[in-house]
Amino acid sequence: MAEPGVSLLELLLHRVAESTLPGPVQELVLAAVEGDSALDAALVGQSAPAASADAEPAGGLRDLHLRAVRVHGFRGIAPVVSLDLPPGPGLTVVTGRNGSGKSSFAEAAELALTGDSSRWRDRSHNQALWRDGWRNLHTDDGTTIEVDVVAAGRAGPTTLRMRWEPGAELDDVTWTYQPPGGRRMPIDSGWLPDLRRHRPVLSYGELGALLDRRPSELHDALHGLLGLTDLDDARDRLKLRRKPYEDRVKALRETRTGLLAALAEVDDERARRAEALVGARTPDLDAVAELALGDDADLAELGRLRELIAVAVPEPAEIDAAVGNVRSALEAVAVATTGDAAATRGVAELLHRALEHHRAHGDVPCPVCGDGRLDAGWRERADADLNRLRTLTEKLRQASHGLDDAVDAARRLVAPVPSVLRRPPTAIDPDDVVSVWQQWDEARRTPEPAALADAIERSYPPLRSALADAQVSARTEIVRLDQAWKPAAARLSTWHDDARTVAAEATRLDEIKKAETWLKTAAGTLRDERIAPFAEASQKVWQELRQESSIELGALQLTGSGNQRKLVLDVTVDGTHTAALSVMSQGELHALGLSLFLPRATVSESPFRFLVIDDPVQAMDPAKVEGLARVLAEVAQARQVVVFSHDDRLADAVRRLPHPPTIWEVQRRERSRVELVPSVDPVLRYLSDARAVINDRAMPEELRREVVASCCRGAVEAAAHAKVRAVRFARGDRHDDVEDALSAADTTRKKLALAVFDDPDRVGDLKDRLAREGRWASALPAVIRGAHAGGYGGDLGSLVDDVRRLVGWVRT
Repeated sequence: MAEPGVSLLELLLHRVAESTLPGPVQELVLAAVEGDSALDAALVGQSAPAASADAEPAGGLRDLHLRAVRVHGFRGIAPVVSLDLPPGPGLTVVTGRNGSGKSSFAEAAELALTGDSSRWRDRSHNQALWRDGWRNLHTDDGTTIEVDVVAAGRAGPTTLRMRWEPGAELDDVTWTYQPPGGRRMPIDSGWLPDLRRHRPVLSYGELGALLDRRPSELHDALHGLLGLTDLDDARDRLKLRRKPYEDRVKALRETRTGLLAALAEVDDERARRAEALVGARTPDLDAVAELALGDDADLAELGRLRELIAVAVPEPAEIDAAVGNVRSALEAVAVATTGDAAATRGVAELLHRALEHHRAHGDVPCPVCGDGRLDAGWRERADADLNRLRTLTEKLRQASHGLDDAVDAARRLVAPVPSVLRRPPTAIDPDDVVSVWQQWDEARRTPEPAALADAIERSYPPLRSALADAQVSARTEIVRLDQAWKPAAARLSTWHDDARTVAAEATRLDEIKKAETWLKTAAGTLRDERIAPFAEASQKVWQELRQESSIELGALQLTGSGNQRKLVLDVTVDGTHTAALSVMSQGELHALGLSLFLPRATVSESPFRFLVIDDPVQAMDPAKVEGLARVLAEVAQARQVVVFSHDDRLADAVRRLPHPPTIWEVQRRERSRVELVPSVDPVLRYLSDARAVINDRAMPEELRREVVASCCRGAVEAAAHAKVRAVRFARGDRHDDVEDALSAADTTRKKLALAVFDDPDRVGDLKDRLAREGRWASALPAVIRGAHAGGYGGDLGSLVDDVRRLVGWVRT
């Protein structure tokens, strides 16, 4: 089935690009459609945060296919039974008479995938059926539903599990999610991505009730089905973000009224100035800020008071540590100093030069005294003396450096008199603190280290005490000043900040309003553009399904708003326009429901590559069943389609398709034991057809041999296709990539090499591999030649047997 149009986002991008909206408004429109995170980011000028695949279990899941549905103790199924599904494009039909357990599979899959069951959604009408009917009576170990899905990029199945312990009520279910190779994790129902937009399940109840609704309900159903609720959600998001902006505007007006009343009660020139500024039509917010911050003499005084309070001197522990470090360093220097440190350094230098002289001239008489001799013995003694003298010298050097560092650190603790004390607040007498601070400052200029330590230690306590007294006085003065102007100034400052915020947000508020208005205006046009391709696709589906019906389906329209909203179906009967629902039979209504469902469920933007449809035949006449088979087959070319039906007519119709689907028959045994019996296997069918042709003696011999070889080749290729799809979808390959690989393998040998080695170019390796398997492996070249060169010349029965072994080998 062709893609029914483009995505809503693409339509919106096109419309926005053609509009005259300013850039920021365009960004808000697109972000509002994208979601809450994107809109919040756009409002602050940022890009939307990237979605994390680990944020939730289903994060990042795409190209989802069903692998299996396992049911135990639910509805008509007691012992566990698994409906295994090939995870790729194709049609699977599950048939069974009423009461066989077929519907139990369908409802279990719907419940696990969507978190709901449309057939039992309104439980209030039949509480007893719901309470007693969902749990199977023939099991006492609880109820379990498991659904395996495979997704692109994930090797192996992901399992969704619902578990009810024995005796549990329906709502007492435990949901878990298990990624490939991972552990089970608890989740909530409805965890699959984009479930509301792209619901992949059309249940019996939904199909029956899709058109049995009030006009407004039908409008809403199709409105949501087409993803048009995204436009409503976008407008709601904008409205939600607009409200805080408008609330702040309203609150600012109310605050201004209260502020003006409060200022009128303050007998102060600053209050009069504030009244004039705040009451202006367009307040000068810069002037308000200056006034609120106190840009005058009194507030300058307050600033100096605060500056005085902020003045800090070192903590006692810091002073003790610095003084102690100086004194410790002095002791270290005293210990390292010998009787004549300069002589020690001189002797060391003399020995060093004598050793250098010996290295240059060898054993010679002492050049200093002339009596001794510089030889090896002398050199050994001289090296030892030199090392000892160097060690003494290094200790003295390190001790001296340590003293210098300690003195520097101590001096750095002493700061000059702060400027606030040179220009003190009016209310503060600075003489005492300035006097002791000057003594403190003089202490750091003491040159001798021991005296420096004493001076710092002596001058610090008076400074700390005097500064503390001055700061207490400053705090007291601040309290006095605050009792006068500060309350009004604080209110003025708060109002200023709020006014600044509202002024800064004025442009953004205007942009939000414009985005909201544009979306409202564009919604009608976008609605028509959105529905047009789906209406066209629905008409095509209807043409296939209606068959001999005299009813023509024309345009679909969503009209009105509020209580007047409705779906308008353009229907003609024998060329005469009429009310759609009143003239359609039940089967035609179901066909129309499918015509609306299939185009929406197969859009490319959907993460689901599967559809589950429960009992679509219902009241259809035979001609419509044939059309339904063709429609399902067309959808199944690109989608995995699973159909449940109690009507054998659908199974018969799909068997006549050019590419017959997989058909499972559900059979019910005693005590709710359910079995799934394969009704049609393409490989087995090819082989069965080959056997039938062999036994058809009325067919010309040459033609019979060619047809048998062709059937055998079809069996081999069908087995290869099934193996490739099973392997590649299970490891997470994308659907298009798998189909492209199959199409590229354009010969039987390449298809088989792709199935066996995952590489179509390894035809040579395939030949070597088959050569080791035995005589039956020669069936491959036999069927290839026989299908093209006048038929197979050997024993046809043996050929079919060999091909059966060949396809079995391929499958395993």
